[in-house]
Amino acid sequence: PASNTTPMTVYLTMILSTFHHLSRPSSKIVACHLITRLLPHLTSQALLQHALPDLMKACETCRGAELAACLRAAADVAAAVREFGEGEAGLFEKYVFKVAGRVGRDEARV
Repeated sequence: PASNTTPMTVYLTMILSTFHHLSRPSSKIVACHLITRLLPHLTSQALLQHALPDLMKACETCRGAELAACLRAAADVAAAVREFGEGEAGLFEKYVFKVAGRVGRDEARV
């Protein structure tokens, strides 16, 4: 729904901006679930420019169940993207592949 795009993008931005300040793992997991629930109401641009980079950055500091929730939310965001603009061409190489490679090799965090 196009009429909900702007308010939902603002809501997404609020969730993402508070995510890094959350201290309880359960709060981070809930934030990931909220982001996933917003996906049908967000544009591909909002997903690629806001949600995916922030979730991948969060993956760098999370452990265990938090990490699993962040990775699952990032995968859901990537699956929800309907179109790529010219500016998003290097997004996966810059954020997703680099972080996923480090997370996969760090046994202490998994």
